[in-house]
Amino acid sequence: MLNSKSDLNSVGDETELKLGGIAEENERLTKQLEVMKEALSKAREELALFNLNDEGMSQPFEDDILSSTLKTTVGKGEVLVTGGYQTADGYYQFPMLEPEALQDNGRTLIRMKPTHFSIKPEVMKELGLDSLSTNAGNTLQHGEIWTSEEFRSVVKRLGRIDGVGILSAPSFTVIPGTEAEVTMDDYKLRATPSISSDGVSFDIELRVEQSRVPTKAQPDGGHND
Repeated sequence: MLNSKSDLNSVGDETELKLGGIAEENERLTKQLEVMKEALSKAREELALFNLNDEGMSQPFEDDILSSTLKTTVGKGEVLVTGGYQTADGYYQFPMLEPEALQDNGRTLIRMKPTHFSIKPEVMKELGLDSLSTNAGNTLQHGEIWTSEEFRSVVKRLGRIDGVGILSAPSFTVIPGTEAEVTMDDYKLRATPSISSDGVSFDIELRVEQSRVPTKAQPDGGHND
């Protein structure tokens, strides 16, 4: 039996409505999937941030040892600043670490440039570093990311202030994913840098330890560039 033209038009309209509804539902589900992917990505980042290496986490915190342990991502041209704990001399300690990617015969290497400042409480507040000060002697996931310009500016200002101690640990270059350790008397810095998935930033696991009664980075009247 042949359908009338009006019947065919009705069927066509109904089919078009159904297809339009399917398209709208597909668009909605696609957007929902993108939101879920973004949430999953953020959850993975947070998990990586707090998934500290077992050795650092399991090591007992001793009263005479101060430490900072963290795992984070540092962008190109940025500096990781951590610490903020106070030693027995009343000064606050701030380890700073600047990563840089190098190319060597086709290989990518990472050079780490550490600097450690011992700063008077009043100077710390003047420079805005009191945001990192803490009463905890052993800190976890406690740090800030500075731009290179911010870091240079603070270092320059510190160079003009009396009563600021500096410990310039030697720079070190490692293959991504390799742990390096710098030890100077009672001061120890252990870092494992790698290249982030974006190919530009650095994923860094860092642990710094020092004695509560420091023998390094004592006030020396300031540091000049």
